[in-house]
Amino acid sequence: MTFKPVSFCVLFGFCIVGTPVLRSQTNKDFASFVRDANRPFVYLRFDHIASGMRRNEDEPALRVWLHFVNNSNVPIKLRVYGVPDGGLPGEVGVMDEVVVDPPMLMITADSAEPEVLHQPASETPGSEVKQTPNPPPASRMPMGYSSEVSGAVTVGPGESTLFSVPIDHLGSRANAWHMEIPFSFRVPKGQGPRDSTIGGEPIMSLHYHYYDLPEEAKTRLLRESQN
Repeated sequence: MTFKPVSFCVLFGFCIVGTPVLRSQTNKDFASFVRDANRPFVYLRFDHIASGMRRNEDEPALRVWLHFVNNSNVPIKLRVYGVPDGGLPGEVGVMDEVVVDPPMLMITADSAEPEVLHQPASETPGSEVKQTPNPPPASRMPMGYSSEVSGAVTVGPGESTLFSVPIDHLGSRANAWHMEIPFSFRVPKGQGPRDSTIGGEPIMSLHYHYYDLPEEAKTRLLRESQN
């Protein structure tokens, strides 16, 4: 009878002491990868909106300048293209893809299964449905700057790269698409023969939408679209 309480106390004591040790180790591993734990390991920092040099005649003159920030301790590789004359000092041409937003999944109380609705996120079941005006023909979804032929730039740990895209790459309240920037880690290449049993490649991308812009930038865009 006296052995059971002692055994229980020893086990209980181990659990209480062991958990903080494991948590501390996890935090150390995380800190060794991310530089600022309050932010994602990669993100975009808004710079400004202004008229800029068009890359083709079909895109608007209004552009948004952003910084691609590497918040990790591993170098990151971006696919880039040459910026035409008139770009800002240090600006690079980052390749991006314009992608349709995924449909919104709505679960209502009277539906047996989830319903996939293609309606603005501001609409909710049971509320008055407001008709969204169709975007003008010039607001068709752009292609993005992705191309099979590209160069590459390395963004070191804690560093950033300035680039710009036409404002229509980010979508809008009426246009349900967003920008995705593919990137990869620049890690040392392996040596020796390739193992035929190993395959696959990680694909990463950073997503950015009109709604990610600062409020003052969205207000300006809304004002200019009404002029």
